[in-house]
Amino acid sequence: MFRKVLLFLCLMVFSMGAASAQYEEWSSKTFPFQSIKTIMVAPINYPNNNVPEVSKRNIDDVTAQKLNLKNVKIMTFADITAIMTHDGYDFSKHTPQEVLADEIKVIGQYTDATLFINVLEYSTGSTYIEPSSYTYQTTDTSTVKNLQGNIVGYTSTPTTHEVHVPGGNVPMPTANIEFALYDSKSQQLIFSRKDDRARANVTRLNHTTPQSLYKRIISSCSSSLNRLIGAKD
Repeated sequence: MFRKVLLFLCLMVFSMGAASAQYEEWSSKTFPFQSIKTIMVAPINYPNNNVPEVSKRNIDDVTAQKLNLKNVKIMTFADITAIMTHDGYDFSKHTPQEVLADEIKVIGQYTDATLFINVLEYSTGSTYIEPSSYTYQTTDTSTVKNLQGNIVGYTSTPTTHEVHVPGGNVPMPTANIEFALYDSKSQQLIFSRKDDRARANVTRLNHTTPQSLYKRIISSCSSSLNRLIGAKD
């Protein structure tokens, strides 16, 4: 599976309000996660090919900012290519299958684990909401003056406001992300997580976007990995 995933990513690289949250997570019971010191983050994969280029750039930026793994060195596929080039590897003299096999060897030499990220959904659709209302309170403060015009005190008056939210279709940002962490030496899956989140922008106070959902998802994955590795957030 590791080889198939990496091959697919290599081909891609070279060819260039109302809310819900569901996640599933699995981790190996036998792998020594505390031994992980270096992780390679593979190029992000978009299996459904439904994410615009500008969003892909934003996702790359958020991943670099929010994938916060304590006491772990992060490497990229470009780092692996740079190592091979520095060592004199001539990509033109090898078949794609040979290059892939050699890349896997180098990944195993220089990293302890490899993280794959699949972006299954990253978009803003719509959802219907029923009409509703809610209330909130504010406090108006006024001054009390004497006959000479001097302030002698203050009064506070609570006011209840009622807001009516009309029914209808509202924006519904969605982000559905899969993570898969492989042992770089054995190429066995050691951790996986699927995080699917959506939140409707019911009122003008809601400003949720797919990017803000992805920030929360990548931060949650970082927390899970840090707990496994034994590092504190």
